[in-house]
Amino acid sequence: MIDLTHPHDRLFKALFSHPETAGHLLRQYLPSEVVALFAPETPELVEGSFVDEALLAYYSDRLFRIRTVDDKEAFIYVLMEHKSYPDRRVALQLARGIMGTFEQEARSDAAWGLLPAVVPLVLYHGERTWTISHALLT
Repeated sequence: MIDLTHPHDRLFKALFSHPETAGHLLRQYLPSEVVALFAPETPELVEGSFVDEALLAYYSDRLFRIRTVDDKEAFIYVLMEHKSYPDRRVALQLARGIMGTFEQEARSDAAWGLLPAVVPLVLYHGERTWTISHALLT
C-alpha cells in the first residue's frame, strides 16, 4: 500500500479497500435518490487508480462496480484527497477519474455500447461550508 502523507487519507483508503465497509459508507453518504437506484449487493472493488503517479502521496482513489435495481452496471468513483478546503479544481480531478473509468471499461469490453453511469464522491472535512457546485460543469 502507498504510504500517504496524511493519516486521514490512510484511514479512508483502508476503509474503502474493503467492499462491504465501502458499501455501507457509500449508502450512508451518497444522496438517498442515488442510493435508491442501487441493488442491495455489496459493490465490487475494481483494481487500478486514475491518480497521476506523481500525486499518489497526496491523492488516492477507489472505483466500485455496482448493479442497479434495473440490473444495469454503474460505477462509483471515490476520490480520496479528503478536502479540507473548498477546491475549485475538484471537478477536473473527478473528470480525470471518470474518463479513466470510461477508458478502462472500453478496453475491457470491445463490444461496449453505452458508457456506464459513474457517481463521483469527494470526501470533505473542512470548517468552511463547501461552496463549490456539485455539478461537474457549471
